[in-house]
Amino acid sequence: MFVSSHQLSEIQQICDRVAILRRGRCVAAGPVHDVLAAGRAGGMILRVDDMTAALQVLRDAGMHAEHTSDRLLRVAHMRSAAHVTETLSAHRLWVTEMRPDERTLEDVFLELTGESS
Repeated sequence: MFVSSHQLSEIQQICDRVAILRRGRCVAAGPVHDVLAAGRAGGMILRVDDMTAALQVLRDAGMHAEHTSDRLLRVAHMRSAAHVTETLSAHRLWVTEMRPDERTLEDVFLELTGESS
């Protein structure tokens, strides 16, 4: 069955495979999980109380870390989640929230097509 829709959150939930078209050309296709993961290193979103210190510690440890919002950090280029928490705890910086950095199908669509939401 083929479904064409602009309701990408619904497509992400109900479809096994997706294709993203830009100006009549297919720019991504495959299993939903693969399309969501393509072109982006895995990472984590985490919350710490002292974001400035946490950013410096993570960067000094060779991880790519950046502010997102509201005391949240996005961390990429890391060995593991355990490595992130061990690195921060060694500097008495405590993680209060940690989750995978996940993209939505809408995020990928906007990135690949250059369209705004």
